[in-house]
Amino acid sequence: MMSSYPMQLSINRIVQRVLFAMQSILAPLICTAWAYMTFLRSNGGDVTELSSDTLVGASVPAFVVFLLSWVVSRSFASVYEQVVTALTVCVLQDITEYDAKYAREQLREAFDLPPKEFSFELAKK
Repeated sequence: MMSSYPMQLSINRIVQRVLFAMQSILAPLICTAWAYMTFLRSNGGDVTELSSDTLVGASVPAFVVFLLSWVVSRSFASVYEQVVTALTVCVLQDITEYDAKYAREQLREAFDLPPKEFSFELAKK
């Protein structure tokens, strides 16, 4: 299957990388920045007039937020990666073993497959 559809498998890998970047890097960084600013503002004063102790003190719980958000994001990202891989394998298996018997029209167009032939004899069964 890998030698028959290298382009589709490379697209699959690119999609997984994009999902990894969005979910495992971007989401924890946004959560950490938001948590850090929230911890700084919880003191009640102006952000520009904070002491170095407050700045360092807010970074410790923000780091914990980063770790927790990274673990949760990786959990969700791994599920999406597995789904993308499973769907790709199912589609390629359908194409190679069953001549795309179960493929929809959009999928047939994406793989440059001929349109599905409809037979009244099959519809009666």
